Amino acid sequence: MLSYSGNSNEQTLAAYVELLSNGFDGEPYTVEQNHELAPETLRAKITEWKLPEAQIGHDTEVHPEDGRFYTVDGVTDEIYVTDPVSNETEIVPVPAMDVPLGGKFAVMGLPIPIGMTESRHGLHSLQHGPDGRFYITSALGGTITVFDPESRSFEDHPVGGDTLWPHTIRFDEQGIAWFTIAISNQVGRFDPATGETTVIDLPETTNRPDAGFMFPYGIDVSPIDGSIWYSRLWARKIGRIDPETLAVEEFDPPASGPRRLRFDARGNLWIPAFGDGALVRLDTQTMQYTTYDMPRLSPGESEAPYAVAVDPRRQEVWITANMSDRLFRFLPGEERFVTYPCADARHVHARVLLPRRRPRLLALESPAAGARRDRRRHGHDSLRRSR
Repeated sequence: MLSYSGNSNEQTLAAYVELLSNGFDGEPYTVEQNHELAPETLRAKITEWKLPEAQIGHDTEVHPEDGRFYTVDGVTDEIYVTDPVSNETEIVPVPAMDVPLGGKFAVMGLPIPIGMTESRHGLHSLQHGPDGRFYITSALGGTITVFDPESRSFEDHPVGGDTLWPHTIRFDEQGIAWFTIAISNQVGRFDPATGETTVIDLPETTNRPDAGFMFPYGIDVSPIDGSIWYSRLWARKIGRIDPETLAVEEFDPPASGPRRLRFDARGNLWIPAFGDGALVRLDTQTMQYTTYDMPRLSPGESEAPYAVAVDPRRQEVWITANMSDRLFRFLPGEERFVTYPCADARHVHARVLLPRRRPRLLALESPAAGARRDRRRHGHDSLRRSR
């Protein structure tokens, strides 16, 4: 992720030099990695589907009716619709809709991030809305893009103002979409019925003043009172928004780098601590934290949990991570992790996907790995392009 949105300064760079110089002294380093195998691991079967043409296939949602996987790509401005039964993938290009190359960054005269000069929208996160359409944060274009899977039609809603990089989106019980806005340190509220967006400025307080950006990241809705909770990755903060008054309150979790957090049915907020290699549970009614260190492959290695999802039936927590090509399953009743090694999933990170109706787990892997993979190994996959 460093090349994606790395942030550093002279002091940190000097520390890197010292650490690397001392660590790589010319002597071989012996390490023995061990995969912890549980009965659940041995019974598991992992199926992967190739994403044709994908470069940054970032987020996936399962349609609750047709069971297909809908994946958005952050560079190609395409949606991949995968049928897990026929193993066919349809490519649906997103039209320009008056968004220029380089999106809002080009309009504002800003450097276009991460080499996205041939992109307009930079699709990032999506949710299936109560009206049957998908609502997508277009990070580069600065819009909420709405996709109708029945008609294959699109509409675009600019977030407006000084906002930059709409990130993660969730719906509440009233059908309102809430989303983080990463670079400009804000949260958005989008009403599909009116097309109106309200932008909430977040506090400038931070536990990492050297980081520069605050980077609001994950977001979710409490099942207890409907409040909106978010994380600020580089500020090491989490926060709560009152959905009626839009008042903001922030907290300091025992988690470095809180990312894509999610609620369980009891109102526990599960927070991936990306910088600590831990899973943190916050009881939002008592504000008590519990930290669970994630399994390492060997002493001294680290893990980097990225996103979590909660199984709606069993209330178990699933986690993707960056460092070891493994999926993690946490059983809260036993306070136990189960690990699932992935055969060819380089840098599994974006999301864990738990469909509401089907007992199937899909983890979206590194898009570059998916794009590079040898086609001959996946001869059962076929491709259709929507025009």
